[in-house]
Amino acid sequence: MEEKMIETMDYGSLVDLFVKSGLEIHPDDPAPDGMVTCFRLEDEITGELYGAAGLCFDAKEYILRCVAVEEAQRGKGSEGMVYDYVKR
Repeated sequence: MEEKMIETMDYGSLVDLFVKSGLEIHPDDPAPDGMVTCFRLEDEITGELYGAAGLCFDAKEYILRCVAVEEAQRGKGSEGMVYDYVKR
């Protein structure tokens, strides 16, 4: 499985994964205040979404919010891949 990380401002396309992963987000809620960008981890060939995160800026610091990984991908390194990419 080949994965790629994409930077995107399309928060709405990631909300279903956030909700499915148990985050306290309602599908109709707007993007979090201070949203800088989002990150989308997907299968390089099929485009299937495996993980996502949102990076916000608040009170002079960056905050990683809305981090989620598809249940089938958990424990396979996808969580670390999302985190490592964002912290660059």
